[in-house]
Amino acid sequence: MVKHRVILRGYGAAPEDLAAPPLIAKRTEAAFVPALLEDLRKRTEGSTLGKVDDIDRSVRDGKEYRRLFQAVHRAFNLVVLEAVCDAPGHPRIHPTDIASSGFVVRQVASLSQPVNDLAWQLRNDQPLGWARPDAPQLDPAAEHRRPLFRSGHPGINRELSRVYAGLEPPAERTSPLFLAPPEICTAAGRTLLYGVIPVTSPEEVVENDIDSLVNETDVRALLPPFLVSSGAENYCPKGAPGSIFAADIDTAFSLDDNATGPLANLRRFLLGLRSLQFAWRVFDGSEAAKEFRAILDGLYVAFRDPVFGFTGYIQRPQSLGSYLDEAAQLFLLTPKPTNYLRVPEVWPYPDKATADRIVAAALALLRARHRTNPPRRRRFADDDTLYRIHAFIRTRHSAECPPVLDWSAPSEPFAIAPWWESGPIVHTISLPDIGDFSKIKPNVSFTLPPKLANLLNQSSAKKLLEGNASVSESPSIMWICSFSIPIITICAFIVLNIILQILNLVFWWLPFVKICLPLPLKKKPAP
Repeated sequence: MVKHRVILRGYGAAPEDLAAPPLIAKRTEAAFVPALLEDLRKRTEGSTLGKVDDIDRSVRDGKEYRRLFQAVHRAFNLVVLEAVCDAPGHPRIHPTDIASSGFVVRQVASLSQPVNDLAWQLRNDQPLGWARPDAPQLDPAAEHRRPLFRSGHPGINRELSRVYAGLEPPAERTSPLFLAPPEICTAAGRTLLYGVIPVTSPEEVVENDIDSLVNETDVRALLPPFLVSSGAENYCPKGAPGSIFAADIDTAFSLDDNATGPLANLRRFLLGLRSLQFAWRVFDGSEAAKEFRAILDGLYVAFRDPVFGFTGYIQRPQSLGSYLDEAAQLFLLTPKPTNYLRVPEVWPYPDKATADRIVAAALALLRARHRTNPPRRRRFADDDTLYRIHAFIRTRHSAECPPVLDWSAPSEPFAIAPWWESGPIVHTISLPDIGDFSKIKPNVSFTLPPKLANLLNQSSAKKLLEGNASVSESPSIMWICSFSIPIITICAFIVLNIILQILNLVFWWLPFVKICLPLPLKKKPAP
């Protein structure tokens, strides 16, 4: 049994350094745990194990931080600690005195105050999200805590725990620390613990505070300017009476943001129309969009039509909602070369009160959409967040009392590199040579329902490209089609190279996205 307070500190700490932070070690070997243990057995210096390469550094706000890469980068991150007694000479504790150990990854809220770090909290093993713990030094595992409400009777204690479970502090997601094998500890002369640092997680929480996600300012910025703005930002399609033809659409979209004139107005109108159709979904007839659509139907455009048999004109009104709906059908949903739309002579320029009503309705619509399908937040989803490791150990001090919990000092702050960033090792995937195609047989099958099969079997490639293919229910036969994944990969690789060359004219990204190095073939030995 341990007779003194236990100190959990980073591997490689100086003899009198009792607050050394946990050591973070990056490994790129496939068998990364045996490789780490072998280094520990050899008493490799902590500065060598925790070496930070240039690729592992990240600068934010003028300060340099460490970055941890993910397994998709073929990099693995481990935390390494040692447990010693708080006694003269700081001898290592006996491994059998360790009841359990682990660590938590907390989100940095204040660089200078680790006590304010946010914990990934749980209740009944269901994630609650990031929040500041009421007691940062409390045991993170609920099963190891003494309940808040207790009596002197075990049965009553169980009932109190059940009734008042919601008042207990939430638990925290923990990761295990493993005790190094006895021969490793003996060779190193230390009681060593290590654990794999999680940098990805499938855990996510539903964003319940929908009202805080978007506000009126955001909505005004997202809505088409012709509905909420005044002055130069308030415009009608093409700027003057006439007609909008399909050819005008292509010309308008080819203009840049600084263009002026009737077609520039048309471009801005079409972008706003696209927003109403696909982002706000005002014209889908849903209950959530009813109020927004009603406001648009309360505004009117008007056309001047000649009176048959008389000289002069009359105004023919149409609701703005139906006019925009018609424009979306003609130019966004079912575009054809023969489509055209008249430009009204009278356009409703909303006043401030009307614009405020539109913004309020749009805000209510967006929040209703979010409540139907609320956003979810993953544990390590934010690439700009910093994290710290807080490790703990539970040791046996007496046979009669439960183990005592001791915490380590927090680790250095670190960031997590996003999955799309280049890592320390490049993945290599081999493709079959062209002469090997005869060896490649279909290795995956797709089941095609009748309508999809008929669409592909009864339509030519030209019809599919022109959008003139038809869907037929006859014959009502399901098909199974088999393909070769390697050959599909080669097709995708060829198309990818063509697209990269085309888009390189816009982005000039080819030197960054494609690097080819010659690799001479090894000569086969003569028989």
